[in-house]
Amino acid sequence: SGLVALAAGEWRAVVRAGRHAPDEQMGHAHADLLSLEASFGATRVVSDTGTLLYDPGPERQRVRGTLAHNTLRIDGCEQLEAWGSFRVGRRGRARVLCRGEARLPGSGTWRWLSASHDAYRWRPGRPMHHRLVALGDAGLLLIDAVLGNGRHRIESQLHVHPDAGDVAVEALSADPVRTQRAPLHEHFGETREMTRHTLELSAALPWYGGWRIGEPDPEAPELSAPDGTLRLVLGGTFPLALSVIAIIWLFELL
Repeated sequence: SGLVALAAGEWRAVVRAGRHAPDEQMGHAHADLLSLEASFGATRVVSDTGTLLYDPGPERQRVRGTLAHNTLRIDGCEQLEAWGSFRVGRRGRARVLCRGEARLPGSGTWRWLSASHDAYRWRPGRPMHHRLVALGDAGLLLIDAVLGNGRHRIESQLHVHPDAGDVAVEALSADPVRTQRAPLHEHFGETREMTRHTLELSAALPWYGGWRIGEPDPEAPELSAPDGTLRLVLGGTFPLALSVIAIIWLFELL
């Protein structure tokens, strides 16, 4: 299926960490490599845009596009070339690098997944998107690394479901985040409003960023990535040990 499920406590997440769809049937494929959806109990927290319609045109292209999902777009290019309503051209493929669990004192079990995709390998500098997803009782941590060469435009999106309430979302970067209302097509032909958080910047590779979803804590400790471009502020019940694991992951990528 190309999907990987993670569960920890009341949290559940599904990550697109394989193919967009079966190679012999790509008509319903979306540009969603390393995107995820997440829920807490019966409440959806992180959602993609959904599907509004199947008729060819700009709306069909929008809901299939990279920015309609919780992942990265690089240089304004799509992960997947969607032709018409049900055709696909050039596309990438994600793969799971490793996964496991960490039992951290005082904070229970954290389950994690490391994956990457090669959808932008044709761009100058051959950028590769790597993502670490960690899930525990305290919430969800996403850390992104774009490796390669040169300077690139990076857009990172996180969509919060309208039923999620006061869940705290924090970008793991010093760059400004734009928050706006966005359409959610949870049911075919229907539209609700959700919240879209967007991080958009131009950066020389390697670049690090990501998102934290959980309870805020202004007194939380901070750690930085090797070059200082990423700051990890793991508040609430996010354990300091988890930030250490994340930093080790970044060092291993380099």
